Amino acid sequence: MVQLAAMTKTQAGESTHLASDIVKEVRREGVSVVPGVFSPSECRKFTDVLDRVVRELVNSKAYYGSSSTQVVYNYFFYDDALYDLFAHPLIDSVMSALIDPDYVLISPSARNPYINKDLPGGGQTSGSGWHVDSRVANPETGDLFRPSLSYYAAIALEPFERDNSATNYVPRSHLLYKKPQDRNANLDFEILEAKAGSMLFFDSALWHRTGIPTDRSRWSIFNMYGPWHMKPYFRFAENFSRDKIQSLPVHVQKLLHLCSVPPKHANGRTTTVTKTPTHD
Repeated sequence: MVQLAAMTKTQAGESTHLASDIVKEVRREGVSVVPGVFSPSECRKFTDVLDRVVRELVNSKAYYGSSSTQVVYNYFFYDDALYDLFAHPLIDSVMSALIDPDYVLISPSARNPYINKDLPGGGQTSGSGWHVDSRVANPETGDLFRPSLSYYAAIALEPFERDNSATNYVPRSHLLYKKPQDRNANLDFEILEAKAGSMLFFDSALWHRTGIPTDRSRWSIFNMYGPWHMKPYFRFAENFSRDKIQSLPVHVQKLLHLCSVPPKHANGRTTTVTKTPTHD
């Protein structure tokens, strides 16, 4: 059984109040930074696990990103210690308000824009150049769906700083609901700085890009969440044994889309969203 962090009633109340402020800031500014969600020791534990996972992926000739940007998709597949990075009470409070209580995980990845000379070249990675991760409503004009369908909860496991490839963003660009026409445009931008252990919430319509990789490690987690009817990037549940998936907490199974499995036919249930996970 995966053990996840639990909160007292007092902590839950504080989390709800904090979530309300975060939601307001994300809607207004496009981004909100919350420091101190994880301790320095917790962050070191997580980065140690991710460094080990990268070595294992390299040895098994699986995808690990590249020698200049390490990427671990679906990072929690590799170690139960990483579940708190996507199934966290604060994330739950924020995403329930930004999206709805039936929200799900769309795409999870751990990323490190770090030039590691000990790694082979690797493959292509995403994130460079100005882009959005919101859905495009009109490909001809670049108009996005409004309001946004998806939002990020990112985690700075190591500091986001000006000299270690911290994410760049165009302030309040989420309000344009437009896709950037030129990924290499010379735009006025700000740098998303945050201390290790911070959680960063932002609208997927925000124009952003990763900084240029450096020789300083900067592990981070990028979790995109969306409504239950949005298709995920990966078929999460199929990567676990049936016993393993059933042993996960119900709210984790929900995040992995098991409470929004379409029915096979109309002779049983006729609704998609269920209160309990569906494994058939």
